[in-house]
Amino acid sequence: MHRHFSTMVAVAVAVASTAAYSAAAAATPFFNSYLGSGRCYLRVYDAAHMRRHPSQTLSKFHVVAHEADPLRAKRPREYTIRFGYWVKGGGIFDGLAACKSTTAGEACSAEGDGGNFTLTPAGRSIKVMLSSRLGIEGAKSFSPNVGTHGNRTMLLPRASSGSCRRH
Repeated sequence: MHRHFSTMVAVAVAVASTAAYSAAAAATPFFNSYLGSGRCYLRVYDAAHMRRHPSQTLSKFHVVAHEADPLRAKRPREYTIRFGYWVKGGGIFDGLAACKSTTAGEACSAEGDGGNFTLTPAGRSIKVMLSSRLGIEGAKSFSPNVGTHGNRTMLLPRASSGSCRRH
């Protein structure tokens, strides 16, 4: 009887472990497809674009997976990204955001209650949709709220990994 019970427990543990592993692997298809292996996504707006869109204040925006990600190790459905942006007229801001997979896309919350945004696949690019508020700390000051109408949606193509280095 004891041997039969031990075998049943071992089978149950193996099935549960396989299911948990499969759920974890399937839980982050966006991360695996877009951000794994240090992939970087960057959009740089040239001066002509900025003149045509005067309400836009962001001249650059990038997203890359955070190299040392304690969140992903503990919660397979969640992960940390590093993102940054350049504000027209000066100011470079770089921060972290905790993201998790939802039915509406990847819901990301900037550290320090900096605001929210979503990431969704757009072919080989990433679509970033800012909430009405996004502001993070820079080297000298806090950024203005960049979650304004002119900055709300950005399409970030894949770029070389060096393009997403901190500035």
